[in-house]
Amino acid sequence: MKLNNIIAALVGSFVLSLSACNAVKENFGGGVDMSQQEQVNKIPGIIAKKIQPEEQLLEIDFDFHNSQFFTQEAKAVDIVKADGLKAIKISLNTEDSIGSRSMEAFIWYKDMVRYAKPLSQFDFSKIAQYVTEGVQQIDGNTYEYAGLGKYVLKVEKAGISHEFTIQTTRKGESSKQNGRMITTNYYELNFEVTPAGKLINKSN
Repeated sequence: MKLNNIIAALVGSFVLSLSACNAVKENFGGGVDMSQQEQVNKIPGIIAKKIQPEEQLLEIDFDFHNSQFFTQEAKAVDIVKADGLKAIKISLNTEDSIGSRSMEAFIWYKDMVRYAKPLSQFDFSKIAQYVTEGVQQIDGNTYEYAGLGKYVLKVEKAGISHEFTIQTTRKGESSKQNGRMITTNYYELNFEVTPAGKLINKSN
């Protein structure tokens, strides 16, 4: 596993949060728990309000970034769509505002524009299952599940794959306080779901 660390400002104490929100706000502000399929099922409808049905997409990238704790709740989403032979990234953030920028500089997008697909062909129906199956592959004798680092759906020549990262902490390894900052080590497992639906642990 790859060793990383998260640094949080000290406000009372460091909190490891795995709580699920009860309601999904249409602007992602409430968070979408990617381990709860009933919440995940609402994602296509949220995205569909920001794009046209015929628009061709290359990637849907969920953001779990939070400087103070681990989480499995997506707070925002980036959508990369094809615009002719170009690729444009649209960010739907927690304030429901839209921003876009050209992705022409990224060779991967330029090569994959020809394989772009409409939102209707991106399958969200088993995301919670994939996350659960990934968590089950954690070595429970050494590590504990903490949250998700990323979840991406992206086009390939063969179809649409999923890539996600699970963050874990090592049992018995405590956070360290340095002044007003707290540092917590975490370890990552990387997974891919092929267009055929096979889950692959890329950390093995």
